[in-house]
Amino acid sequence: MRIAGCALRGACGGARHCGNALMIVLVLGIGAAKAFADDAGPPATSSGESQALEEVVVTAQFRQQSLETTPVAITALSGAQLDEHNASSLASLNGLAPNLTVTAGTNTNGPSAQTFIRGIGQSDGHPGLEPGVGIYVDDVYHGLLLGSDLDLTDLDRAEVLRGPQGTLAGKNSIGGSIKLFTKKPDDSTDGFVSASYGDFNLVNVKAGGNFTLVPDTLYARVSAVSKQQDGYMKRLDYACVTGTDLSSTQIPVHGCQLGTEGGTDLHAVRLALRWLVSDRVENNFSATESQDRSEVPALKLLASNNTQGIIPGGNGSQFITGPTS
Repeated sequence: MRIAGCALRGACGGARHCGNALMIVLVLGIGAAKAFADDAGPPATSSGESQALEEVVVTAQFRQQSLETTPVAITALSGAQLDEHNASSLASLNGLAPNLTVTAGTNTNGPSAQTFIRGIGQSDGHPGLEPGVGIYVDDVYHGLLLGSDLDLTDLDRAEVLRGPQGTLAGKNSIGGSIKLFTKKPDDSTDGFVSASYGDFNLVNVKAGGNFTLVPDTLYARVSAVSKQQDGYMKRLDYACVTGTDLSSTQIPVHGCQLGTEGGTDLHAVRLALRWLVSDRVENNFSATESQDRSEVPALKLLASNNTQGIIPGGNGSQFITGPTS
């Protein structure tokens, strides 16, 4: 660097003129580097192909739009992304989008998902109340919290819209909306089958496939799912465990155990038909039959601020035992 500096100083005839020359050299060097980068083109992958971002198309405004140009705070999750995150039900979407919190409901009147977007939602599963986050399946509104923990098998994509959506999505969407879109039948002939086995007699089976009924006109798609798993937490009778006479109305099935919690028993099948009337008109029909007899989610009482304790004479058979029981 010292030799180069002396050469430049001698050639420019002074430090001031040399500094100007250095600036010119730097500008020319940056320009040459930029031109070289432009000629090189986009970065190549290991296989020599250029990388390209996949365009995400959503229908949050009831027309196909690019996700980048849609003026809505929206997060779109494709079916492949849901599979990568092992998102099998609506409750498993928890944390996959900003400001979204979804947990399995603890009520005893059926499976539900307690959904909150930006802190707005509902946890009470009473059938007379409607949630603050709208749930839609193929743009059909699901108006109750009951049965809202939907299975995500054979799903094309999920769209999470944050903020009030009453203009397009309708009522009860002040917190936002979750829109689920199932896969439409097409002219491809494909199918899938997956099965898994785990602890507590876990057996999960999923299957689906496309069928062409009339070439270029009528297509069908059938998908089914079966999930079974034994409950992994014991539900104990309070009177039997503590020796307190609380006039229990239930008879323990095994020792002090009344049953279990956390078990899964779900069976569902879906049939979709797609009729291409013309190049611009198509009719879609779908029917779903499901049976969900799953147990309530497993809960464990870790602490309580109730200083009065259990009221004598009450029914304590459903009491969830403490952490040491």
